[in-house]
This record gives sequence, structure tokens and C-alpha cells, in this order.
Amino acid sequence: MGARPTTVTTTGRASLADEPSPYLQDHADDPVRWWPWGEAAFAHARAADRPIFLSIGYATCHWCGVMHRESFRDDEVASRLNESFVPIKVDREQRPDVDAIYTDAVGRMGIPTGWPLTVVLTPSLEPFFGGTYFPREASEGMPGLLDVLAQARELYAEEGQHAARRGRALLEALAADARPTDAELDVGRGERAIAALARLRDQRFGGYGSGAKFPRVTLLMAELDVARRTGRESGTAHVARTLDAMRRGAIRDPLGGTFHRYTEDAQWVRPHYEKTLYDNALLAGLYLRAGRATATEPFIEVAREIFDGWEREWRNVDGTFAAGFAADDAGGEGAYHRWTYEEVVEVAGAGAFGADGGPDAGRVAALFGLAPNAPAAPLVRISDAAARVRFGLDEPEASALIERALGPLREARTRRPAPPRDDKVLVAWNAMAIAALAEAGRWLAEPRYVRLAAEAADALVACCWRGGRLRRGVFGELSLGAAPLEDHAHLVRAMLRLHHATGELRWLVVAGDVERAMHADFFDAARGVFLATAAGADVPMRRVEASDGEVPAPSVVAALATIELGEHTGDRGTITRGRAALAAIAEAATREPTRAGSWVSACEAALGARREVVLVGDPEDARTRALWQTIAPHEDRLAIVRLAAAPSAASLERFPSARGKVAIGGAPTAYVCELGRCERPTSDPSELARQLRPLVAARAQGGSSAAAIEPTHQSGGVRGPSSDARRPP
Repeated sequence: MGARPTTVTTTGRASLADEPSPYLQDHADDPVRWWPWGEAAFAHARAADRPIFLSIGYATCHWCGVMHRESFRDDEVASRLNESFVPIKVDREQRPDVDAIYTDAVGRMGIPTGWPLTVVLTPSLEPFFGGTYFPREASEGMPGLLDVLAQARELYAEEGQHAARRGRALLEALAADARPTDAELDVGRGERAIAALARLRDQRFGGYGSGAKFPRVTLLMAELDVARRTGRESGTAHVARTLDAMRRGAIRDPLGGTFHRYTEDAQWVRPHYEKTLYDNALLAGLYLRAGRATATEPFIEVAREIFDGWEREWRNVDGTFAAGFAADDAGGEGAYHRWTYEEVVEVAGAGAFGADGGPDAGRVAALFGLAPNAPAAPLVRISDAAARVRFGLDEPEASALIERALGPLREARTRRPAPPRDDKVLVAWNAMAIAALAEAGRWLAEPRYVRLAAEAADALVACCWRGGRLRRGVFGELSLGAAPLEDHAHLVRAMLRLHHATGELRWLVVAGDVERAMHADFFDAARGVFLATAAGADVPMRRVEASDGEVPAPSVVAALATIELGEHTGDRGTITRGRAALAAIAEAATREPTRAGSWVSACEAALGARREVVLVGDPEDARTRALWQTIAPHEDRLAIVRLAAAPSAASLERFPSARGKVAIGGAPTAYVCELGRCERPTSDPSELARQLRPLVAARAQGGSSAAAIEPTHQSGGVRGPSSDARRPP
């Protein structure tokens, strides 16, 4: 290692043109001789004794595209890479496991992380040099890629063994960070994590910090969950302040109904225009829950507009949803989303208010923060106070005026060159969307959302659940490879929520089948935790992923999915295993409070006083809906099995909690049970409310006691009460 590079042939190098990822395919014609991630590339690096130049990005990433145009299509850069390195290109959306390891490794080097991620590895995959976007040549204080390559090549040639040792130590430190412990499942740990966030709250504009703003959905959801149990209004107020600022700000596209990934400022007005499905799925769920918790109808309307946007712009022919939209279009970054005052007045005046509607059209433009004779800008809704002072309009009046203009503006925008859509279908991201739609469908009594969720689920299961194995996703007819943990975990939870919305046991069956595969492939029985990758995966380490990144931490979601499925099947062993897995990663999950949100919410859910409800009846029957409306306020404390039709014998074998549960006298009937003991079945919403009253008392007392929790796995205890070359800090 570290000797002069050996000259070897590249015969057998797989072409990126043959890869299923659209991002990799886009690099197939580069002069850089890219290898896909895999043993063939690693073997070539070992044989040639060359370091690996690892570049990780994704299709809709703006700065990935900039680096592609500036450097990877440049002959001089390509020559240096081809002669002295083994260049490997990875799509982070296809291989989130690879991305997570090396993102955290670069972070441990003390370097801000994001995409494109640039890492130099030894042939044995130890990282020793890292960064994000590099211009071709040094610029504005940033080192140039040509200089970086020379430095990395020299470092490897002169200090190869030392670089390998440092890289190994770095990977070992990452593994140690996530090592399971005997920590207890304690809501106090979550409360302390949320309390640590208080100093980061932006009291004026919402969100966290004073620089670039990401939605940080898992943190906001955790604040909401803790506030709901403790009654601390400061958490709820911060969530409401943030959601209101985001719905008005330029991070939200009011014509598309969906959100951009982040803004480059603290006030939510300078967006980075990229959109992703996972962000919008998580935001839809948050706005829906916050709207219900605070009785804020505009928040619920935001969720509705996300769903409408998905149906218009994101939905594939088979019912699944695309991964996202790029920031760039033919007019440059964000041109599709920017308007002048004059453009809005012309379009709205003609399409919404008629020939004499100029004053109203001008008010719409001004309500969107636009001024005459100013450059084009994204649409940012002004405050209610400003609307009252300037136009004498209260919030409903201003909203009604804007609503009349949205259709014409949306139609006019369809004539602009649209940003490219990334059409690949990812299981985890679609599962998040399905869960949000299913929850909205039953909470809002909106059958259309349930239909969209069911059609997406049917297509997703058909394309990606094959022979007991789950795919990461598909691009057209091409498989994106084996699914990591996050796809399994999110799919289990989505199927449970779709069952709640439809009453069809078939979704519980899918959830059970996927959970079994998840347990077989990812559960480390010796340590009692879920690992992010399966045995035999081509990564340098298998590890727990307990901290949130761009998406909720996979090991946390898997533990919660296990608990929830166990509650539906009545399998106490499964519940115990899930709770123990959540307890074992408590210390790792909460070490960085800014990445602890999903664990805090999972802990709140796992330690709440729990009962089971079996609801038998046609979901469209008004009497069934009346029972459901009684159940809905408590559903975070319930495992719910809904039976729309008589279950089969096979289903009853899988879900014994449904056995013997029938519609008494032909009327929709609810059964409330706890640990196998059931109250008298009832068709009366008032009696059902009485039976659920202990949950209200438990919530008022701040949670459950240790006596209400089963014994745990030995590994943990349970105790009751300025570019997209960045990721959230």
C-alpha cells in the first residue's frame, strides 16, 4: 500500500449505463471511468494499489450537477482520476447505507457534510480524506478539485499505511458511537433532549438556529409529542410558530402545494428549489397532527394541498409516487417558481377576476410579497397583520382572494419549462407517503386519500415485494437492488396505517410478512438491536443507525414498527423485543439532541398506556364512523384492528386478537381489550368513550408506570414516567 500505482486493465468494469439508477446513468458518458459500488471495483483498487475516489450524489441535487459539469466532464480532471484513483459513483438514494457510513465518517473528520459527498478511501474502504462540493480550480477560498486530487494522491503514496490506520480508527469510532447499552426506555431522557433544543429555537421565525433553515420534521414532531403528554405549551407554541412561518414562506410552493428542501436564510424566503418525496410525506403528517392538536384549520389545509400536489404532479401511472424534482430548469435554478408582480397581475386579472379585476389581481400580487418593477421572486405570503394594515383584509378574506388566483397561476406555470422529475420509486419514501395519506383519510373522513394510499400500496407491493424479499425500489422495470432496513421498517408502519384506514386484514398480513423478513435479515439477537444493513452487504461495517439524518433513524423506526405490529397481533414477545431494541439504542440516539427526534417520539409512543381496540363494521357506515370518531382522539394510545369483512381462518391464525369479534346484531361493534381481557362489546359511542376514559386519565398523569410494562430483553430496561452540499446540522 502506498507504492507507485500499478498499471492494470479495466476489463470487466461495469458500465454505469447498465445501472438502474438514473443518477448513475447520467454519468455513463463521462470521460471519468466510473465504477459502480461493489466488489469488482474494490478488487481493482487492491490489484492496482490505488485509492478509491468515492463521489456520492443523487439525481435532483443542484451542486452534484454543478460538479458534474465543471469537473467530471473535464478531460484533465478525468485523466487524473483515471490514472491515480479508482473512481466510484454512488447514488445515495439507491444506497442510503453507504451514504450514511461515509457521511458520518466525513463529519467525524470535522468537515461539514452534504451532497455531493467526496471521500477518498483506501482499497479496503477506510476513509482518509473527505469533503463535499469542490470547484474544478480553487475559488472563493475553496480548494480546487485538481489540487485536492494531488493532495490525496500524495497522502496515500507517502502515508498509505498510516492513512489506513486512521480510517480504520474512524470507522471503529462510528461503530462505538452506536454501540447498544443497558440504558432504560425512559421518557425523561427524551424530555432532556427536547429541553436541550430550547436554546436553538428561533423565537421570531420558527425552526432552529439562525442560518439556513431545514424543516427538521422529526424534531418538531418530538416537541409536539412531549408537549402533548406534559402540557408544556412552549413546545406546542414553537411548533405552531414554525409551521405557520413555513406555510407562508418560500420554502413552500403555493401553486404545487408541496415544499422545497430548505431555505438559505433564517426567514424561509430564499429557497433551494429542490423537492423530495420524503420531506413532503413527513411534513404532511406533521401539519395534519399539529392541525388536530392545536385546532388550526390552515395547518390541515396545508396537508390537503400536499396530497393534491402529489396527485397532480408526483403520481406515476401505477399509483406510486416519484422521488422528487430537481432545483434546476431550462431558465436556471428556480426560474419555474419565480414571478414578477406584473406577471401575477396579468395572469390573475385575466383568469380569476375578469377584465375589471385589476385591483384584486394587484392585491394578490402584493399578498404574495411582490412589488411593481422588481425582479422575479418566489411567492411569499405576507403576514396577516400586514394584510389588515395594507388592504383591510382579515385572514379568511386574504386566503379567499389568493385561492381564486391559484388555479390560473398554476395553469400558466404549466406552460413554463418544468424542472426534471426523478421518476424512480423508493419503497421507504413511498411508504411514508402512504402512511400520511392513510392517516389523513381516516382522520378527515376523506375516501380519496385512502384510495390513493391503497393504490400506491398495491403497486409498491407488486413491484418490490417479491418472493419474500424486498427491493429498495424500481426505476422503470429495473430493480434498485436489495432493500436496507429503512425500507422494511417504513413499509411495516405504512401497512398498519392503511389497515386502520380500510379495515382490510390483507395489509396486516403484508406488515407481518415484511416484519418477519426484517427480523431475519437485520435483527442482531446477541445485542438486541436492528442493524441498518443485512449480513453479507458490501459495506465496511454493519451498524446501528440510531440518529436521524435526512430521514428518521432506521434502527428507531424498525424498533417502533416491531412494537406496533406486536400490539396488533397480541404477541407480547414481539412487543418486548421492539421495546428492548428501542431501549438499547437510547444513549446513541440521544447523544446529539438535534438528531434525536424520532427516538423521542418512539419512546413516547412505546411507553404510553396502551389498550387494543377491534372495530368491526363497514368503514362507510355512519355508525362505524361514529365509533371511529370516538376512538380517534386516543389512537396514539391504541393498537387498532379494523374488520371490514369476516376474516379468513388464515388471517385469524396470524391475528388472534380478531378471533370471535363480530358485528353484534349486524351493527358495527367495538371491543376494547387490555392484555387479552376485553370490556363488554358495544355499538354505543358513549359507552365506548367510557371504556376509553382510563387513557385520558393516564395522559393527564403524564404516562404509564413500570407496572403496566412487560419485562424487557436483557439488553435494556423499560421505565415509565448555502447550497444543497449540506445536510441538516
